[in-house]
Amino acid sequence: MGQQKSPAIVGMIGRAESKNYMSTNKITPFSQQDQSDYSESLAVSIMNMRPNPKPGGSVLAYADVRVGPVTICGVSIVKNRSGGEFVALPARAGGKQWFDIVKVDEPLRGRIINCVMEAWRGSHV
Repeated sequence: MGQQKSPAIVGMIGRAESKNYMSTNKITPFSQQDQSDYSESLAVSIMNMRPNPKPGGSVLAYADVRVGPVTICGVSIVKNRSGGEFVALPARAGGKQWFDIVKVDEPLRGRIINCVMEAWRGSHV
């Protein structure tokens, strides 16, 4: 029996030139144009939006956002100190700083934020 091959790796990190799943040394990164074209083709939609079960804090609500075939759970709508609102993608605390759980580049990040804010503003006008 020979070594079993898995399908080529294709995704935002790059394109695999080898079908050997364990070999990552032959991955070619997407160009900026390829990445932009790919992210613009992904549909962005809100799967679920719910108020924070612990009212009174800075987090107003949570949303689950579907981006193409991936769902990002726990996107937060946060009230800042000046009374404005912003969208925060999932992150975890680590000492005195926060670390992203999901990293999303522009322009896809902006599309996600706009979609969440539009749904939030429409849900409680």
